[in-house]
Amino acid sequence: MKPVSKAKVILVGSSILVSKKVLSRRSPLLGIVKPVRVGLIRPVNVLLALSKEVRIEKALKLAPLLRDPWILEFVDIRASLREIVRQVVSTVRYGCKGLQECKGLKSSWRRTGS
Repeated sequence: MKPVSKAKVILVGSSILVSKKVLSRRSPLLGIVKPVRVGLIRPVNVLLALSKEVRIEKALKLAPLLRDPWILEFVDIRASLREIVRQVVSTVRYGCKGLQECKGLKSSWRRTGS
């Protein structure tokens, strides 16, 4: 029997471990879903894309921060550098144990003048 629909479902996850658990031997998704690894974007590619949108100096500073494709959705590249860093940190802090305790980060930036 052929499938009636040609629709595709894309499941997105940022962790290989989670993918392995979801697609374990007893998973109902096994055989239906195929994991595809999406790595970090090369810094030169980020730089080239950003340089079309912002000044090259800003693009050079942002390129190392914006290599993870899923972060791009949560960042406004037109914002100030400080605001972009805040956006990146607040986006990734729940996925990085070391950043989960950075509640006072914003106030410490003001004190240091960074």
